[in-house]
Amino acid sequence: MAVKPTAPKKPAATIQAAKLAAPVAAAPVAAAPAKKAVNLELLAPQAGTVLVTGTFNAWSESATPMKKDKNGSWKTTINLAPGTYEYKFVVDGHWQIDPANSKKTVNPYGSENSFLEVK
Repeated sequence: MAVKPTAPKKPAATIQAAKLAAPVAAAPVAAAPAKKAVNLELLAPQAGTVLVTGTFNAWSESATPMKKDKNGSWKTTINLAPGTYEYKFVVDGHWQIDPANSKKTVNPYGSENSFLEVK
């Protein structure tokens, strides 16, 4: 009489571990808000260097340089998530508000910052 082979039985501890290791569905993660391109421009034909600094780049004086066009306008585009941001231009080392933006707020140093809102 032929003996039919049978699969070995797994010990109970192995079966329990396999149940614990079963994949669990992850909770859905909300997508980050889409960033929007924000164009900044400053007319400063005599300037040698211009950059923009603000809450969007931790007030870095090197993170966001601007490029000068043939008409003397300095321009840059930054991608920002929805929110409110304060900023200033740094023109040849001197900080100034954006003369084309009427939205201003007083900063902790007693001067003003320009601000913008991205929706």
